[in-house]
Amino acid sequence: MDHSCKRGSCNQARGTFDQSRKGKGNGNIRLIINKDQMRSRSALLMVSSCKGVSQIHIAVFQRQNCWNITKAGFSISLHRNMMTSRLCWALLPIFMVLVLPAPSLSQRREQEGLRRRWSVYDYPDPHSQNRDQRSLCGRENISSVCDPNYVISRTQADAIDALIREVYRETVCPCRTCSAMNSGFIIRVALMPQFERLFPDGENTTVGMLRDAQMFSYMLSEKWRMQGTCNETVLIMYAQEDNMLYTLTRRTSKVILTDTDIQTILLLVRHYFDNAATIGDGLLEMIHRYKLIFQENHKEAVEQSSRFRMR
Repeated sequence: MDHSCKRGSCNQARGTFDQSRKGKGNGNIRLIINKDQMRSRSALLMVSSCKGVSQIHIAVFQRQNCWNITKAGFSISLHRNMMTSRLCWALLPIFMVLVLPAPSLSQRREQEGLRRRWSVYDYPDPHSQNRDQRSLCGRENISSVCDPNYVISRTQADAIDALIREVYRETVCPCRTCSAMNSGFIIRVALMPQFERLFPDGENTTVGMLRDAQMFSYMLSEKWRMQGTCNETVLIMYAQEDNMLYTLTRRTSKVILTDTDIQTILLLVRHYFDNAATIGDGLLEMIHRYKLIFQENHKEAVEQSSRFRMR
């Protein structure tokens, strides 16, 4: 397939889509995309380059022609400074081959009647003022954790919420605005059995799944308005049945919590995800280690010993 579009051929795209600028790393492209078109199997949202986002290249294709995008239903704004610098760190091969057990009988009963594959468009927001949105996430109050299918217990979700509040209180982000407010880094957690791929015709490979997870996480962070004060935010996405654990860092947070740090920490916590009962422990351990990184306690953050476990 020809992954190029002539300038102006997607006449509903807002901003500049210029093939001649591809690879120069200074494009700021804004597309308004109809969510029904995105769900079509013939639609593809393409973001190229595994090693960096300096070559972000966005288009929507049907066969070899651009979509005539109408009736905007979802907004995506991508800039090379807003996304993580790599796809490849998110899951190492050793983690991709992890075979997770099926949910317990009690979990299945709680999940009965709920969808198991979530679209980014339908996934609820635990931080919403809307009670129905929070209820869909399995949370009564405003929360940083969304777990519609109860991948973890409510007790574990409460513990993760408490730790995330600690991270916000006990860390200081480096940009001037939040430093003046004495506020720290913001973390959100999205849990689900499966996520709906945004590249329906994409490769069914590790890299293909990672590309989908990256785009899903980024779009969810936009939907959840996770820009913070200066993009000092982190989103952890875990899809249990897809064996996918992904951490999205935005512009400011990725300066402190690097790709290498995330890769190291994922290897240290992967054993928690061998057992459905300890998934919550694994998430707590991850967030605790991220907190240590944000506090510039790098040595302790990458130690082999475990610090967090639910009793």
